[in-house]
Amino acid sequence: MDKINCFTMIVLFLLHVFMWNNKYGALATQGCGSMVNNTLKSPGYPNDYPRNMHCVYSFPIPYGMAIEIRFSDFDVEDHRSCRYDYLSISNENNHTFGVYCGQKTGQIVSITGDEAVITFHTDEYVQERGFLLFFTAIPIGCGSLVNNSLTSPGYPNNYPSRMDCVYSFPIPYGMAMKIVFADFYLESHPSCV
Repeated sequence: MDKINCFTMIVLFLLHVFMWNNKYGALATQGCGSMVNNTLKSPGYPNDYPRNMHCVYSFPIPYGMAIEIRFSDFDVEDHRSCRYDYLSISNENNHTFGVYCGQKTGQIVSITGDEAVITFHTDEYVQERGFLLFFTAIPIGCGSLVNNSLTSPGYPNNYPSRMDCVYSFPIPYGMAMKIVFADFYLESHPSCV
């Protein structure tokens, strides 16, 4: 009698735990998945993503390159501050390139640094279709003068490490060139003027 009651209690307990977990999402996580053929899909895509997920993906960025992420399909619970469900894109230095929610299909984000870090977070309430992202490595050049403006590689995002760029512009005879720094932020060093 004790063995039967004990077995019955264990089965009932496990059934209760399974039903609780299934109801609140602890077992609903299907795994975060990984990038396949330069493509990253949210768990469950194109069906609704699971509740209560926190997935972090990291990908190396080849030397002298940036990563361009194209949001081929993007539908994540919308909120003006993206505080419930969101996709955050940063690099290894925690420089954030954006936090995204809502419908952002067609968005393109370029990431510079040594590593791209993608964080996908969901809460326990609203689920949407999720995302389908395509990753492309693009060369970072030093750029050139366009419409009398010169920007550093990757601007307005951080410039890449280990680059040496030299720019040369002709100055017409009898003229001077005025250079205006509209936005300027470089690593600080005591020997730099």
